[in-house]
Amino acid sequence: MVNLRIRLYDGALVEAQGLRGPLTAVQCPNNPTHFEISGFLYDASGRAALPRTRVPKILMVYSTGCQLLKTA
Repeated sequence: MVNLRIRLYDGALVEAQGLRGPLTAVQCPNNPTHFEISGFLYDASGRAALPRTRVPKILMVYSTGCQLLKTA
């Protein structure tokens, strides 16, 4: 099995476990390595940006044309 890694970018359309989507990733102006998705804070790799916080798992990242780029 191939291990595909998620990379978020500003404006990325994503699907997250348990959330209706697709949702848009918005780069945080104060810390460009963090992205806000539906009120949750992620790092560029799609993990929780803050220690000891739980965020829904990112299942897919789409291109701006809604083509599948990567899956978790």
